[in-house]
Amino acid sequence: MKKPLTLMIAMMMLIVTACGGTSGSEAETGDADAKDTVTVWTYPVHGTYEDELKELIADFNQEHPHITVEYEMLTWAEGPKKFDVALNAGNPPDLYFHSVDGAYVKTGLALELDAYLTDEIKNDYVPGTLELGQIQGKQYGLPLYQFQWAWGGNKRILEEAGIDWKQIQQEGWTWNEFNEAAAKLTGTAPDGTTQYALVTDGTSLDFIEMLTRNNGMPDVLNASGEFQWNDQRILDTLTFIDNLIDQGYMPKETAAIAPAKRTDMFYAGQAAIISKALPYYDVMIQNRNKDIDAGTVQGEKIEFVLLPVPHNDGAEPKSTMGGEGYVAFKQKKLTRASSMPRIRFL
Repeated sequence: MKKPLTLMIAMMMLIVTACGGTSGSEAETGDADAKDTVTVWTYPVHGTYEDELKELIADFNQEHPHITVEYEMLTWAEGPKKFDVALNAGNPPDLYFHSVDGAYVKTGLALELDAYLTDEIKNDYVPGTLELGQIQGKQYGLPLYQFQWAWGGNKRILEEAGIDWKQIQQEGWTWNEFNEAAAKLTGTAPDGTTQYALVTDGTSLDFIEMLTRNNGMPDVLNASGEFQWNDQRILDTLTFIDNLIDQGYMPKETAAIAPAKRTDMFYAGQAAIISKALPYYDVMIQNRNKDIDAGTVQGEKIEFVLLPVPHNDGAEPKSTMGGEGYVAFKQKKLTRASSMPRIRFL
């Protein structure tokens, strides 16, 4: 997007208040200045995101003093579970930070946004971005950023093992080539603990999704909408993962590893490669290196390199990309009709 990303949140607040918000005053009275409350559930997207959000809310309230914005900063570990409980109970927040999910749309509680999107709003997005918030051509979310999932490596460990990471970045690598590299990357960490070739968390399907996409299976469903995670490709993918654990290239307790633990292992030099990794990790690790120099954090400084996810021999390499932002919801108990809002940026 060409304008500051947080401005999109302000627009979403205006949409949900136009649709009634939590209190529903405007929809019931027809008074655009009636008091209303908007609930926002979000995550620590980056280090200063909460500060930016507070600033945005303060600016928003200067122009819309009748709207109270209540936000909650969820944890990445527990937030999704809390949201699922609220959604299943028919009482989701007005705004939730997430990518658009078909399961949300099926509840009937996700707000369709097409009627509210002016040409000005649409033109503020670079081509291809708005589509990331659509289900079957209908707009349910407004992306705040696009992401690309990859793997990330510790440059020191890779080079000490003789791994040509620059060539891998340019040409990619196969599952067999990764197995050969993993044998060289597995050993003993500087603190005497095991150094694994690869560490990932076991709390999501992200890892297996990246690998299945690199085994000729771009999605859980095929082009006809039929479930396909039950054929030879998924079996081959699971066999590949199982072998990594059996060979000691990944921790045996991978299924129980939380995202924070995975990151701690990478920082401690207990893993040469981390999954998943984002381009923003480079910024995070540079900031950590500065903290180490300042003496506020203990540990080894890391030179971080992004690596493509390996693909099965004979399969085309694929990148996993998407967009995340805010999805607007109504509550199940609300039956009144929505009113069209006056949407504009702050």
